[in-house]
Amino acid sequence: MVEEQPWDSAIAEKYIHQLAREENLTQAKTLHYKTRMAERGIIASDVRHVLRHGVVIGEAEASTQGGLFKYKIQCETPNSDGGVIRVIVIPCREKLLLKIVTVMWVGGGHSNPNELAE
Repeated sequence: MVEEQPWDSAIAEKYIHQLAREENLTQAKTLHYKTRMAERGIIASDVRHVLRHGVVIGEAEASTQGGLFKYKIQCETPNSDGGVIRVIVIPCREKLLLKIVTVMWVGGGHSNPNELAE
């Protein structure tokens, strides 16, 4: 049986990790997420790493979809050069779905590595 949301951070972390490893997982990626990922020079494999290994921080926030909540999950990744990447995600265990809302660097100091320094 699936626990009703909102989950505390430890339960959310466990379920997000499990979902991220599911073979039949559906990832719904918002346009906002895709835009921010490109602007911030974050690659898809690092987002997958955060979803599989990250730590959920803070409280869950209600999403616009009734009964589902947004969670912040973050960690260092293999390609982040020591920086921490945070992903805002809405998990739905019943549908094997992770909706990725946005992605960001934590603490600033990182930008798109493809941009030339001024």
